[in-house]
Amino acid sequence: MRGLVFACLFSCALSSIAEAAQRCNLDENYNVNQRPDPAGQPTDVSLGVTIVDVLSINDLEGTVAIDLLATIEWRDARLLGLKGCRIESRQIWNPGVQMLNTAQYESAAELAVSILDDGVVRGTVRRRGDISNRFRMEEFPFDSRVITLEFLPLDYNIEEVKLTVNEQRARRLTTFSVPDWSIGDLATVVEEVERPLRGGKVPLYRMTLPAQRDPSYYLYKVMLPLIMIVMMSWCVFWIDPEKRAALEQAMASSEALPLDEELDKDYYGIRERFLP
Repeated sequence: MRGLVFACLFSCALSSIAEAAQRCNLDENYNVNQRPDPAGQPTDVSLGVTIVDVLSINDLEGTVAIDLLATIEWRDARLLGLKGCRIESRQIWNPGVQMLNTAQYESAAELAVSILDDGVVRGTVRRRGDISNRFRMEEFPFDSRVITLEFLPLDYNIEEVKLTVNEQRARRLTTFSVPDWSIGDLATVVEEVERPLRGGKVPLYRMTLPAQRDPSYYLYKVMLPLIMIVMMSWCVFWIDPEKRAALEQAMASSEALPLDEELDKDYYGIRERFLP
C-alpha cells in the first residue's frame, strides 16, 4: 500500500514538473534578436547596482577590487504567459548591458532571468573582480579619488534602449573591507555618450564613489616604525665608547642565555630517556 502511494506521488510530481517545463517553453516564433518594442520606440531598461564591498585599492596597478550585485529589468510583452518561469538570458532578447571599465571581472553566478507580472523580465547577477581607475599620487598619503563604474548596452543606441536608474537597488552597504580608505556616498546618473568604435550615441550608466585615504593608517603602520628604527640607530652616537664593549658583551650574553637553556633541556631530556 505504501509503495502504491509513493508511486502515485512520484508520478504526480513528474507530471507537475513536465507541465511546468511545458508552460515555460518559448513560442516557436519568438525572435531573440528582435526588441520587444517596435522601431522608433526605445525599450525601457531599469538597472540598479548595489556595491556590496570594496575589497582593496591597488595604487600600483590602478585598479579597485569590488563586489557588486546588479539587477536589471525590462518588459517583453511576448512573455506574458510565462509568469513565474525562470529562463536563461541567452534564450530571450536582452539589452546586453556590459561593464565598460572592467579590468578582470569574474561572474560569481550566471545571469538567469525571472518572468514577473505583465511580462516584466528581471535578472540578478553577483560579480566580483577588478575595475580600472587611474589615480594621481602627488598628495600621498593625503590624497582622495573617485571610484567610477560604467555600464552601457554595446549593441544598442539611445533610439533602441533607454537606461534608467533603479533607485531602490542603486545603493551601497554601510561597511567595506578596505582598511585604509574612507568611502563616501554613492551617486548614480545616466548620460548619453559616443559609442566606442561603432559611432552613434548610447546611454551610459555611471556610478561614482568618493574615497579619502586615511593618513593615520600609514602614520602608525609605516612612518612611526621607521622613526623608531632611525632613533635606535642614532643611540650609538650618545653611548660612552668605554662602556660600549661592556654593553655589547651583555647583549651577546642575554641573547645566548635562552639558547644555552634550550641546549641543557635537550641534553638532560636525551639522557633521561636513553641512559639508566
